[in-house]
Amino acid sequence: MARRGSTRQNQSFNLGFALNDLGVDVKKAGWDALTAGSEVLVSDIKSRIHNVSGKLSDSVIAKPNSTGTKIIISANAKNEKGKMYGRLVEFWPGREHPFMYPAYDAHRGKIRQNVIDAIREAVHRHAVP
Repeated sequence: MARRGSTRQNQSFNLGFALNDLGVDVKKAGWDALTAGSEVLVSDIKSRIHNVSGKLSDSVIAKPNSTGTKIIISANAKNEKGKMYGRLVEFWPGREHPFMYPAYDAHRGKIRQNVIDAIREAVHRHAVP
């Protein structure tokens, strides 16, 4: 039992606050790494598009989903009739010019590792000595 006026009470460790801080920091670190990776991925996707008008590459965007747990990358260019044609360019049999999947395949390992490293770093920042 601590004596009156002892500093022991001030040295207590509140696990609830510590876990909350850890969770917030880990989520932010992971999200920041994922966002940085998506920017690299969007840039590579745009560089792989072979289009004349530039509409398809201009339509490539990365945005968070409604819950803020993923980043969705899409290419939603429309032709004169209002039809989206990004999927046609990617998958048209015999004429496909894939741009999203090759970029994703090229970067997914590095993006994944960067997210893992960022989360580990955030956890280590909160480690109790």
